[in-house]
Amino acid sequence: MQPSFKELSPAKLNLFLKIVSKRDDGYHNIRSGVTLINLFDEVIAEKDDKFSVKYIGEFSPQNNKFKDCIVEKIFSKLDIKKPNYAFTIKKNIPIMSGLGSASSNAASVIRILEKLNYLDLKMKNFSEIGADVPFFINNQDSLIREIGNITINQSFPKYFFLLIKPIQNSSTREMYDQIKSAKLNFDPNFDTDEINEDDNGNDFEPFLEKQSKEISNLLKFMKSLPETIFVRLTGSGSCIFAAFESKILAEKSLSIFNKRYPLMWSKVVENNLRQSGLFNPLDPKAFLQKPDIAHVKPRFEDWALIKAQALITGEVKIVDEKLRVEFRLWDVLAGKEIMALAFTTVSENWRRVGHIITDKVYQRLTGEKGYFDTRIIYVAEEGLKTSRIKKLAIMDQDGFNTKYLTLGNELVLT
Repeated sequence: MQPSFKELSPAKLNLFLKIVSKRDDGYHNIRSGVTLINLFDEVIAEKDDKFSVKYIGEFSPQNNKFKDCIVEKIFSKLDIKKPNYAFTIKKNIPIMSGLGSASSNAASVIRILEKLNYLDLKMKNFSEIGADVPFFINNQDSLIREIGNITINQSFPKYFFLLIKPIQNSSTREMYDQIKSAKLNFDPNFDTDEINEDDNGNDFEPFLEKQSKEISNLLKFMKSLPETIFVRLTGSGSCIFAAFESKILAEKSLSIFNKRYPLMWSKVVENNLRQSGLFNPLDPKAFLQKPDIAHVKPRFEDWALIKAQALITGEVKIVDEKLRVEFRLWDVLAGKEIMALAFTTVSENWRRVGHIITDKVYQRLTGEKGYFDTRIIYVAEEGLKTSRIKKLAIMDQDGFNTKYLTLGNELVLT
């Protein structure tokens, strides 16, 4: 049995949140677009002679224990035996803030239990532990519906966020208690598996604005920041975020905010890879495991330590004078393989195979169809300025494999 495990627990932001209806069981059906951000708690499990849970870090509770510990709930709600491991959870995410840290911690512990060969976990109803747990188990940007048990993968735009945590905390239970007495006016015809134009705002905002002058003033101040796309409460609060098109704009607003509120927790974060076109390859010198060994079975905790979110491993062979390329894509945070493919072709096609593999990886990570295995038609020009020769040409999107479609004696216009 592996002596220790490490999982990163990401925070989330609700880009919109609508209260759809009250259920007969007293809970509420909701509808929300949720995106993961690069702010993480850390969950470490170490082999021990008994089970234990301890919280440390900036946002840990007194005596390192939560009275209503969600990790303990996993075993009572799912009716499974506790392992002889000591769990240490470093709290870097503000609590009671709408960022989902407790549910994210629970999902991380469940991933560790899967590595400990707990069987049939996939058959369990994770929403019994917490409404956001299914989302964090899915570990992808999603549209969530009902009580959080329905998750539909989504691709949201790339944003950079200024995230702030007011002094006031916000209890999810207390916020829903206020909703109970409110009149709900959501049209159930709009509660579909597709995002529509009415999916905006956060239905909890008016309640928090009324009960907290601090939050009301902060929302107004955040909306006054330059070049914000939108400002919103996340979840049932109390964290507030402003969205920006670039990190530079977000950091400029962070500077403005810190001058006005120097003692309040604030941070610039971003959501993960959605439509960004940006991947940040890690320096091979930072690798803790050799790639050829990782291709067989990665040590996910090693890759998580160097902040890898996804890992691609591969192998190239010549078999019967043909090129055989194998690759595997791993989700480091979830600790599992999410794609494995192999291609056999003539050696001259090595670049094409590379483009196809890149398309597959890009689509799996972003939800958007890749563009690497595409070609560009353009007008190539050569010769003196007074007698330019124009040819219609085609090339791979990265500028290689140029071929001319005309000889230069035809009329070519753009």
